[in-house]
Amino acid sequence: MVSEDRDREDLTYGTTGWDSATWPLLRGTPDVNNDGIPDLYLTRNDGTLHLYYGGQTAIANGWRVEEDDWNTARTIG
Repeated sequence: MVSEDRDREDLTYGTTGWDSATWPLLRGTPDVNNDGIPDLYLTRNDGTLHLYYGGQTAIANGWRVEEDDWNTARTIG
């Protein structure tokens, strides 16, 4: 995962566990939790939908927000 810092530089802050076999669909969203940092919706290979809050230096722990058949989704939003 790469984040753009305030100096317009891309910084890596999530390097393991973000492979496309596990997370087939990733969608960046506007700021869901109103902290000024974009967040992420991801589909997991088991068909569940997850939400992760973005952060200045790391991605916050995510959680499952929906359970059924998201592994067939081609887009979110």
